[in-house]
Amino acid sequence: MLRLAKKRNILVAPEFKTLMEAACRADWITVSNVFENASMRSGWRHSPGYDPAIANELWAPVQETYGAFNLVKEFHPDNLVRYREDLLEKLPAGSVLFAGTDSGRFLGTFFLDAQKAQGITLITQNGLVVPAYMDYLQDTLAYIRLPSPDEANAAYRWYMEEIRAGRVHDEGAKIEDGRICVEGVAGVMAINSQLARWIFEHNNDKHSFFVEESYVLPWMYPYLSPYGVLMRLDKQPVSTPQDDPVKWQRMIGDDFVFWAKISSRFCERPELWADVFARNTYSKMRSAIAGLYEYRGFVNAAEDAYKQAVRLAPAMPEASFRLANLYMRLNRSDQAIRTLRQLEECFPAGDPRVTLTRDAIKQFEAAPRLTAPVK
Repeated sequence: MLRLAKKRNILVAPEFKTLMEAACRADWITVSNVFENASMRSGWRHSPGYDPAIANELWAPVQETYGAFNLVKEFHPDNLVRYREDLLEKLPAGSVLFAGTDSGRFLGTFFLDAQKAQGITLITQNGLVVPAYMDYLQDTLAYIRLPSPDEANAAYRWYMEEIRAGRVHDEGAKIEDGRICVEGVAGVMAINSQLARWIFEHNNDKHSFFVEESYVLPWMYPYLSPYGVLMRLDKQPVSTPQDDPVKWQRMIGDDFVFWAKISSRFCERPELWADVFARNTYSKMRSAIAGLYEYRGFVNAAEDAYKQAVRLAPAMPEASFRLANLYMRLNRSDQAIRTLRQLEECFPAGDPRVTLTRDAIKQFEAAPRLTAPVK
């Protein structure tokens, strides 16, 4: 952090020094308290305050330090070791990992720093829209080409043109004092998607790319194939199931064998199953691969993979909602509603997720049924 501050001539906020010193002492309470106070002035997660002393390039390493501390204390030590192995050990040297979730980004960065790995680059696709995070990448990634400020601004201009042309409706996007301002999640992720694509297209001649998905970035789907807990982002579109069915059946078979082992690992040891954070992390990754199967038209594989994700984390809404939506698309509304009712039973009375789930059930119950199932 001090090296970055010197390079950019940034004054290190006292809070940042306190937090990093506490991290070196493994003083979680101080790290947490200082971070929560600073985050209110960071502009992070739409916080009301904005302090230039906090909301600068140094916020990224501070956020990663806090995020790693927060997750390390929640994961069972054995799950933490296996997650490091699953996330990183199969990646070839020189790989770029788009890590979208908190676990992928913060623990991935922690693992790479702890083992002083020089051959793997980790980028969170969710942060590319933030200029300070892009500055952080520019100053820390020596071998990856990143978009210049003008090239990054082109992604904003593209999004505003999509709005003007009526192809996108986003009330959260506007122009203030000649600057484009995008606040909604959909708009932010659309721009992040464009920037991730730019990085991929300008570096895939020298680097292998892998994805740990958070939000779906549709442009990636033609290039994706399952790769352990991750997905590989190939340089060229992957051959379709119609063109190479043998290849896809082999990949799917290997994938289900791999995930059966992961499921068994949790089920065989109660102390690992009690680790909700780890199970949620793996459930999210399994849902992402199930989404790839759904995109490719492998309905049975998608259904089974979503079910694996639900079994890993029954109270994790994403897997159940994606499975229910698949059932609705297949005109299997009874199964969709049953899936969401099972999800609803996981939440205590008064939990806001109960209302969200019940609203979805009502929508599914009111949806017209097709005369024949969708193939």
